[in-house]
Amino acid sequence: MSVIRCKLEPVASSNIACMGWAREQRTLVVVFHGGACYAYSSVDSEMWGGLVVAESKGRYLRSHIQPFRRGEQIDMATIDQGDGE
Repeated sequence: MSVIRCKLEPVASSNIACMGWAREQRTLVVVFHGGACYAYSSVDSEMWGGLVVAESKGRYLRSHIQPFRRGEQIDMATIDQGDGE
């Protein structure tokens, strides 16, 4: 996978430590509390917006994104947090 340009923001979640969305690449990046980092391709602004406002981020991810978008475990070095977009 190529470098993903997005700013990771911490979130209040028992499952997810931080997350970010690369608008131009349409890629969601999720870092779990255990340290695993996943990138989900073809995530549009509607899905990202739903995740941001979801009361339970983990539940939203499991029900609205993971069944429909391929997730790939990535290394944190793949993420460029430069300007976020």
